[in-house]
Amino acid sequence: MQSNEWSIAALNALLLSIITVVVSLIQVVFEPGTIISILLWLVKFVGCLGLLYYFVKEYSKQRESFTYKEGFSYGFKICLLSSVVLAAFNFLQYAVLFPESMQTAMEQVIMAMQSSNPDAADAMERYQSKLPQLVSVVTLFYYTIFGLIASAIIANYTKKGDIFTNNSI
Repeated sequence: MQSNEWSIAALNALLLSIITVVVSLIQVVFEPGTIISILLWLVKFVGCLGLLYYFVKEYSKQRESFTYKEGFSYGFKICLLSSVVLAAFNFLQYAVLFPESMQTAMEQVIMAMQSSNPDAADAMERYQSKLPQLVSVVTLFYYTIFGLIASAIIANYTKKGDIFTNNSI
């Protein structure tokens, strides 16, 4: 049962990752304006939360009772695996597919910092070659923490069963 849960969570994580990957590709390839970027972020945010809720709710249908702990655990597994996929995608995006987008952003940051803090601008130039790796690590932590919070909230709405049933917590 445990490996089956992880395999279902892995498939759901891949499906959940597709939303973020598509939005990210749209933003890099088409470079939309501010309003469109905000709308894309909103679609990504609502879409990811809605899809995570749907996955946990569907998983809970297999059981007669479904505790908060089970919902949180399953939701976090999905989010953790999705975070790994998205961190790998970000590395691929900034190191292989679109390195010029990272280069352009870094040049703008360095030019802005030159006048106010030249030492920080020099430090940014030194770390520029390792930026795809750093972005991937930050992405992994960011989406994992976000998934932890989202799973904690969603698990409360997916639990079911009789409160007098002796469920292990």
